[in-house]
Amino acid sequence: MPSVPKPRRSSFVEEKFGIKVHDPYRWMEKDTEETKEYVESHNRLTDSYLPKSLIEHYAAKVEESFPKITYGAPRKYGEYYWWKVTDHVLDANYFVRSKSYSDPKPQTCFKVEDFGVNKSCEFFDCDHTGRYWVGGVQTNGSDWQEVRIFDAEEEKFLDDKLTDVKFTFRYPFTNENAGFFYHKLPGNQQGSNGSYGSLTVYYHRLHTQQSEDVLIWSDEVDFPIAECITDDGQIVFTASVGVDPEFKVFHAEVDSLIAGTAKFEAIDDSSTCSYFFLKAVGDKYYFQTNKNSPRNCIISWTKEDGFETVVSEHEEDTLKYSVAVGNKIMLMYMHDAADVIRLWSPEDGLVDVPDTGFSSVRLYSGSIKDHVGFLELEGYDSHPTVYAIDSTTNTAAKVRQQEESEDSDFVCERVSFPSFDGVEIGMFVSYYKSKRREHPPPVLLHAYGGFNVPEEPRYEPLWTTFLKELGGVLCVVNIRGGGEYGLAWWEAARGIKRQIGWNDYKAGAKFVVSSGITTRDYIVANGISNGGLLVSGCTMQNPELFGCVISDVGIHDLPRFDQFTFGHLWKGEYGDPSKEEDYKILTALSPYHNVKTQELPSLLFTTADNDDRVVPAHSLKMAAEVLYKNPQNKRPIALRMFKGTGHMMGKTTQMIVYESSEKLAFIHTQLGL
Repeated sequence: MPSVPKPRRSSFVEEKFGIKVHDPYRWMEKDTEETKEYVESHNRLTDSYLPKSLIEHYAAKVEESFPKITYGAPRKYGEYYWWKVTDHVLDANYFVRSKSYSDPKPQTCFKVEDFGVNKSCEFFDCDHTGRYWVGGVQTNGSDWQEVRIFDAEEEKFLDDKLTDVKFTFRYPFTNENAGFFYHKLPGNQQGSNGSYGSLTVYYHRLHTQQSEDVLIWSDEVDFPIAECITDDGQIVFTASVGVDPEFKVFHAEVDSLIAGTAKFEAIDDSSTCSYFFLKAVGDKYYFQTNKNSPRNCIISWTKEDGFETVVSEHEEDTLKYSVAVGNKIMLMYMHDAADVIRLWSPEDGLVDVPDTGFSSVRLYSGSIKDHVGFLELEGYDSHPTVYAIDSTTNTAAKVRQQEESEDSDFVCERVSFPSFDGVEIGMFVSYYKSKRREHPPPVLLHAYGGFNVPEEPRYEPLWTTFLKELGGVLCVVNIRGGGEYGLAWWEAARGIKRQIGWNDYKAGAKFVVSSGITTRDYIVANGISNGGLLVSGCTMQNPELFGCVISDVGIHDLPRFDQFTFGHLWKGEYGDPSKEEDYKILTALSPYHNVKTQELPSLLFTTADNDDRVVPAHSLKMAAEVLYKNPQNKRPIALRMFKGTGHMMGKTTQMIVYESSEKLAFIHTQLGL
């Protein structure tokens, strides 16, 4: 057994607003040799808890749980459809195009892996003819992107390479297809402590050097998105204040903007609601918004008439996504945390598309110039599957017959329980009848509860392997702070009210026991990112509720979350550490600052060496503090720094297999299965 790490514990104390906050592992925020030595020593300790044979067993099972091939939702550009194909057996990703979205043998344009090892591409766009593909290539799971451009006619990449690119989700082309817009984080905005400044927006002309690109937008506060370019040559542009649903929306004439002879004209610069551009019909723009609609609606805008409601807020369901499909709008609503698909037109109003069960929309696409839209749907037992939505018949059809689960005894139930204040909290309970262990089965209790993000049914190879190989039950809790029921649900546990969401989660753990699903010792608390914060916080407050805890890439040092990478954009979610009231509450909640000597469940904190969203220091400091305060804990306190991977997006199949197999092996050993 390797020795337990004993990293240097400093006497550093920071005082703000009269509060003295001890931070003995502040030095771990720097990537020094001392920090690396600590990581390696704790990794060795974690290795001792994970038998190699178990890791190999679960790696094989996780690989089996992937479908052989998945297809992305096609996107229409001119005469061509483009989509992504992922071969999970070969761990390879291809981008293809065809004039038919159902073509069994489309033109394979290129393989992402041609860029190198551990490369991925999640976001792309094309010019209006479908000739030029542009996308951001990520390395080792990092959020940083190198933008490349592929000429499908010449079947080669252009020499253009754009660096310092981050969080570019679309690359709208000008109407003459000469170039596109993208987000850049200039080198002088990358702070020495890992903190970032503000994103900028640039215009890049094809076949030119990045040094020639034109600066379009620079602002110290706002997070910009170049939304779309209309047929009459206007660019529609939104900018939010961090993660807040408080947007400004502008437009400008594209050519004049690039030439520097025009500026953006405000459509609404009040920063009081959200705007997501849908389409333009002449000089009328359509948006999805929460303007006077906490569950979102569709509005139109013209310079003459201002804003008008097009699709009113639904009386019960929350509008999640929307996209133009021909002369209709396809709307993806959440009904009790699962998606319902509807089409809207002035003539027919809202029309339901046939029910797809407990599922959620993973990706979607549509165009005002095509009567067919596309959805990629998934569920707890359903691999991501692409559907074509025909707006002329209001019907859905699978684009390709993708693999179906061989298990017919899968059960997914929707239940609810009262939280501490009587509010009903929903939960999905899933298992395989023939695989479920005799009482008490292991339960993976998962939640997120932040950033207005809903926890909906989705396919996760780790979850499937947990259910089949460990005979477990998956319980996904829709706590307050998430986006399942609209703005009010998020606001209820946002910012300094975060404890409310944590109490919902703890009530879920109690319900799992009181309802007879399992016992406390077999509950595995798990969350990712903000969910990692959730399970760490709940464990420090009430460790007796859980048998095992896996906190993935969590935010543990709340008073300093804004000091790293884009953390300053999260102030609308967590509160502002520069304000006295917020700072006091953040310090009182912060898992790292509230570690006590007490009997703890088995703990695994995971992070990744390329996580540039939630920096590894959060997990390194947390694990060190827990280990220092609880050196005699009966159960392991483990830390795993995954190598060559990042936060969440941009992971290859093998990255997911690598991480999942170790977590499953940890659950197996710690629950005595």
